[in-house]
Amino acid sequence: MTEPQQAAPDSPQPILQGSVSAECDAPTQAQHMDQQRPNETLATELHFELLKQYAWLSSAICGGLVLLIQTKLIEAGKDVYIALAIFGLSVLSSILGQDYMVDSLLKGKNVFQVAKQLARIRFFSVFAIGLGSGYLVAGLFLFN
Repeated sequence: MTEPQQAAPDSPQPILQGSVSAECDAPTQAQHMDQQRPNETLATELHFELLKQYAWLSSAICGGLVLLIQTKLIEAGKDVYIALAIFGLSVLSSILGQDYMVDSLLKGKNVFQVAKQLARIRFFSVFAIGLGSGYLVAGLFLFN
């Protein structure tokens, strides 16, 4: 029998076949949980950030409307007040969604367990932004 040749320090080492057991091929439960953890953290941050952005956008639109009313570029009437109320509902739903997510996480649930409810809250918040914008534009420009 010949002895195996030693590889040069810079060359790749030969791979020994059959030396790794089948048990090492499958990831352990701890490794599997570690791989899911960054995805869970990322999903939680994204849900929270989206809800925060929706609340910010609705608040900015409300502030813009107040500014337009103060400069007398638009008249404060029923259409503006209804639109402000709809934007307020968007802000409220976004903040309640953030609160719901924090409470769920504090109770030991992960974000994937409450993702469907968070998606509904996000949908309602975006829908309210669109509804308020549409109502405002229709009330101010189309029906006057």
